[in-house]
Amino acid sequence: MNVNIKPIKQAVFLCGMMGSGKTTVGKELAKLLNVSFHDLDRLIEQRTGNSIPEIFKTEGEEAFRKIERETILDVTASLSGVIALGGGSLQNQHLTDHIKLNGWLVFIQTPIDDIAERLHRKDGRPMIAENSAEKSDLFDKISSLMEQRIPYYSQAHLTIKTGDLTPPKIAAVIVDKLAFYEQRHRS
Repeated sequence: MNVNIKPIKQAVFLCGMMGSGKTTVGKELAKLLNVSFHDLDRLIEQRTGNSIPEIFKTEGEEAFRKIERETILDVTASLSGVIALGGGSLQNQHLTDHIKLNGWLVFIQTPIDDIAERLHRKDGRPMIAENSAEKSDLFDKISSLMEQRIPYYSQAHLTIKTGDLTPPKIAAVIVDKLAFYEQRHRS
């Protein structure tokens, strides 16, 4: 790991599927960069006073996505540091482009098997709630969501394949790659 870490000049947005480790890696990354960490889902819960599952249940996915989109637009204008996006945050090309113009977008690419294992029998994930009991159903749902979302995820400035890497190692790889990328492309 690079001990002479240079500060990153703009916010870092982590994208990827639910269960890919964005929050865990984001906290490690924020520590390495000595910046603040923000989780978009927590920001939405603070803003609305409701949990994400409650918003889905009472208002529906469309209302949640609207709140999420508004929160992203506010975040890109007001926050710095590391921001872990929700799995479905990259909803359209306009929003993806907006995030990329206002910070570094990093795709945490985790194998679907690993995601399914992490999410199996966990509560609080509205997009997979009905599929969490059977692992094969969960795998199919995650695969379907990934297929819908990969066109946006793949536009990230950087893609980090997690494989067998630990969260601290993933964060260190991101720091090294962002420092190189910033030096090379934003001098």
